[in-house]
Amino acid sequence: MLLKNSFLKSVLYKDNNKNPFVTVVKGRLTGFVLPFVVYSLLSVIILWDLLLPGYVLALDMVFTPTIQFPSSFFGFSNDPISLLHMPYNLALWALNIVVPSWIIQKILLFSVFLLAGLSAYDFCGAESLLGKLFAGFIYAMNPFIYVRFMVGHLGVLLAYSIFPFLLKAYIKFLRDARLGTCIKLTLLSTLVIILDSHFVYITAIPFVALLIFKIFTMNKKNILKIITWGVIACLFFLALNFFWITPMLTSETSTLFTGEITYQDLLVFTSRTWGTGFNIFFTLATLYGFWRVPEGYSYVSETLPGWQLIFVFILYLAVDGFISFQSKSSSKWIGKGIAIAGIISLVLATGISSTFTAPIFEALFKSLPFFSGMREPQKFLTILVLAYSFFGGYGVSVISKTLLDLKNKSSKHQVIKRILPIIFVIVSLSSPFVYSYTQLFGFNNQIRNLEYPSEWYEIKDVIDQDASDFRILILPWHLYMHQSWIGRKIANPASTFFDKPFLAGENMEWGGIETQSTKPEQYYIQLLLNNKARIKNLGNLLAPLNVKYIILLKEVDYRNYDFLYNQTDLTVVKENAMVTLFENQHETSRFYMVNDVRNVTDWNELISISPDEDLLTHLYSIGRENTSSVQLKTVSPLNSSEISTIDYEVEVPEEGYVVFSDSYDKNWVVNSEPSVSNLGLSNAFYVEESGSARIVYQRFNELLPYYLISVTCLIASIIYLSLRMIARYIKR
Repeated sequence: MLLKNSFLKSVLYKDNNKNPFVTVVKGRLTGFVLPFVVYSLLSVIILWDLLLPGYVLALDMVFTPTIQFPSSFFGFSNDPISLLHMPYNLALWALNIVVPSWIIQKILLFSVFLLAGLSAYDFCGAESLLGKLFAGFIYAMNPFIYVRFMVGHLGVLLAYSIFPFLLKAYIKFLRDARLGTCIKLTLLSTLVIILDSHFVYITAIPFVALLIFKIFTMNKKNILKIITWGVIACLFFLALNFFWITPMLTSETSTLFTGEITYQDLLVFTSRTWGTGFNIFFTLATLYGFWRVPEGYSYVSETLPGWQLIFVFILYLAVDGFISFQSKSSSKWIGKGIAIAGIISLVLATGISSTFTAPIFEALFKSLPFFSGMREPQKFLTILVLAYSFFGGYGVSVISKTLLDLKNKSSKHQVIKRILPIIFVIVSLSSPFVYSYTQLFGFNNQIRNLEYPSEWYEIKDVIDQDASDFRILILPWHLYMHQSWIGRKIANPASTFFDKPFLAGENMEWGGIETQSTKPEQYYIQLLLNNKARIKNLGNLLAPLNVKYIILLKEVDYRNYDFLYNQTDLTVVKENAMVTLFENQHETSRFYMVNDVRNVTDWNELISISPDEDLLTHLYSIGRENTSSVQLKTVSPLNSSEISTIDYEVEVPEEGYVVFSDSYDKNWVVNSEPSVSNLGLSNAFYVEESGSARIVYQRFNELLPYYLISVTCLIASIIYLSLRMIARYIKR
């Protein structure tokens, strides 16, 4: 009979007899080995055949054979958010040197569910092993984590999976603020926001709630201690994150977490009642409410009659757990803090979807710095999921123990009392599995392993055989498109698959939002496509951008690009069932010289003059009066050598303008003189004499000291924690 054996019961609950043997076994079993085995097995059951070789491709989760070195490392983006994610991308790139990218993806996906289960198990301090296991199960299996996986939000999932570890570290810090807990807290905080920047806001809610309730239990001396160490933790966090915080604060056009986000985004990405049929509060309380209509997957709420009863049971466990937790006099503040944070998360997750919460969310959107980055308010449900997990674990623990105690009392209904604990254990531990059954066995076969088509590799081989320095243009011009070989819409993977500098569409095309890109090339290419009827020399118009090849994927609206076949300066060099490769017959070069400066009103005028004029023979000033002119014989292209990604040496035969076809950035300099804009798209430098010219990207030199400060703090933290660990081991 379940739990009849006294030894097993002592393992599942605290050992009142203080048996040394039981204590040792229990510590090893429930502390690490058992949960690791259980949640590893759970991760296998969830992913199933998705762990086999191949790529798992979803809406925003794209892995290709080669993981590119993050250009943000050199500072090529004005958005500090790219710097924030840089350590994560850098780690993936480094790992890809020795490990195939598909294996890296499997490791990350497996880690999501393993760490989610382990962290929730560890965070829940219930006496019962059953309660702790339940906490891990419900945190690793629920509608929130399900839909985020199906749309490929890997960064969100990774941050979500270690979020309970972060909150536990914070609670330890509030209980015993000292250097060790301070370092652990800042390291985990940094890791979480590197994985997903939105957790800045998500984390702040339980942090503030727990702090407020903790302060009410403290005397003035301890409050002063918390404040002191809190300031130290903040300073240490700033130092550890110096590599992105300082550029953000000093940037002239900082758009951290916000980009070009407007109220239109709130309308598009607000929480919805897809698949639940109830009001928005109930939808979000049940952990649904994702803004996008399901494509290629379905919700349990759409396929399982009576699913609401399972939610009510889970909610009952959480409420019972909260009530029982409040009996712990020394820890009431933790329960209150988590409960209040969960309620606040539900309110914020509603966003503008309710007339009750809309004024609150709109006020925060307008007044709170960077809050507009939370255009997907449903992400706040991370806190509510953790609250269900934490209190639900306590609920399972208390109820199961009550039923066991009831069984031991003599009564004429002894058979029923023996069966009740078994029934409760089965129902409680199985409820997360039933509530998210479509998450099991490879997500119910709704997503699959894939290999990139052989036709793509054929085109890649042709491009890779060209040793010159060039860009490729990838069409159709969409950020997201349906891929026939995948069977669903995803972010276009071609840009990273073909492993060359590229131009590809960043136009979102969703809910009335065409694009949020700030890159001039995006608008230039869109203008050319809009004027395709009057363009017969696209190669000439692309030459200033050093576009030598055009890749046309035969997907979605590719027939709208038939005009490419009619261009006088484009030639088809390879075509198969899935891709057509065009080569630009116009001469292209990354570096070239021009013989004069010419003013044009806008890009439309450029299109008009392009049939009669080689666009590599002038420096074009857009919308400004011509202020200088240098008459020279045209010299194009120029010999150059790459010293590093941010340092080039160019041989200049005589005085004139050197045009550098990479995206315009004033941080490119020659002899400390910044570049001027050519066509509003690329860089140009006036060189007064012949010889070698060094073109250097100076922003990296500005970022390097920030990197060094952050790396120094990281190394110091690791050394300190390692020494403490060694010292504890020696004492044992």
